[in-house]
This record gives sequence, structure tokens and C-alpha cells, in this order.
Amino acid sequence: MINTLQTGGGGGVDSKCPHCVESKLPKPLQEILKDEAKRKKLIIFINPPYAEATSGTTPAGIGKNKDGVALGNATYERYKDSMGKASNELFAQFFFRIYKEIPHCKLASFSTLKYVNSSNFIKFREIFQAKFLKGFIAPAYTFDNVKGNFPIGFLVWNLAQPQAIEKIALDIFNENGASLGKKRFYTTLDNKESINKWLKTFKPTADSTLGILMADAPDFQNNNHIGILSKPTK
Repeated sequence: MINTLQTGGGGGVDSKCPHCVESKLPKPLQEILKDEAKRKKLIIFINPPYAEATSGTTPAGIGKNKDGVALGNATYERYKDSMGKASNELFAQFFFRIYKEIPHCKLASFSTLKYVNSSNFIKFREIFQAKFLKGFIAPAYTFDNVKGNFPIGFLVWNLAQPQAIEKIALDIFNENGASLGKKRFYTTLDNKESINKWLKTFKPTADSTLGILMADAPDFQNNNHIGILSKPTK
């Protein structure tokens, strides 16, 4: 039998200890968490938070951080030093807290692939290490109220088996549910330079230039800003 339950329930002051606060977890869940055998069968269904303190316009200097989105909570204060820049995103805080406070479980979630390959998550991945089991990606625009052509993945991890994340292979599905094969994602390493920095080491003269490879994002995955030009743009 699988124990499933909804989150909820309130806390309050313990009459036997005025300075203590009762757990906000429902009593049935508390009993399951105390029992090792029951914990192995526990499945928690929850809608994880998706919000980021920075927006796409913040790095360019034409936007600003969203106040209170990810910075004004206890999880951020507890783990910000361990997570690095990843602490700006609520879903990353959510993953990190599960990793730290509910060890030995399996984590399955829809999210972007930032925590796998983004340079902002290098410090996050140094601690968040788990065995990748299986997963797939689909276009972001197939989800309600989401725009864009970036991939959203459903990935399953076994947190009980620590394993550094280096690369993963995901099944690809289009908006009609048809399979398009597989795609591999590789992690960004702290001791490796990005392709953009490598390209800047080449400074061709006007006479030797045959073309220019334009790339905005360091991971070369933003197709809107990648192209080959015959001459520089202003």
C-alpha cells in the first residue's frame, strides 16, 4: 500500500511547553515519517514553486530584481551560502531543501534544465549529487501559461545514491507527443572556460575575416542569438 496525502494542517503553541511550537505537518504524516518502513512507501505530491529573483532584463541593466521572490524566506537564509547563485530561484531552493532534509528519497519534477547545465548552478551541483534515473523534455509552450521555445524536463533522481552530475540523456517529445529521439545535456564545469570566452581569443583582421560566429549565451543553446554573419553588426 502506498501512503499518499495532501499537505496542510496548522500549528500552534504546545500546552506542555509554552516556548515550543507544534509541527505544522499533519498528524498522519508525522506518524509516517517516524516509521522507517512507512517512509519507504511515502509519496508526496506537491506543486513546486517557480519564480526567479532576476529577470531576463536584469543582466542587461534594463530591468531589476523582483523584490521578495526568492530572498525573503527561511530556506534561502539557511542554504544561500551552499547554493551560490542558484539560491535566486525558488525551485532550486525547493530541490536543495529536499536533498538536505529528506535524504534517501527519489525526486521527480518538471523544471528547466538549469540545475543540470547552467554556470549559475556550479556551486549547487557540488553538493546536490544524485543518480539520474530517467527523464524526458518537451517544449515549454506546451505548458499552460508558459511561453518560449526552451525545453522543460521531467527528470527522476535517486538521492540515496550520491553521484556527480556530468551528463544526462533525455527523450524528446514534441507538442503532439511524438518522439524525436534523445538529447544529451552536459554540465558546466567551474574550471572550464565558456565557448564565448574562447572565441574572444581570436582577433581576426578585416582582411582575414571570412565570417563571424555570433553567440550571446555561453552555452550556445539560445537559438535566437546565434548565427554566422559576414560582418559585425552595430
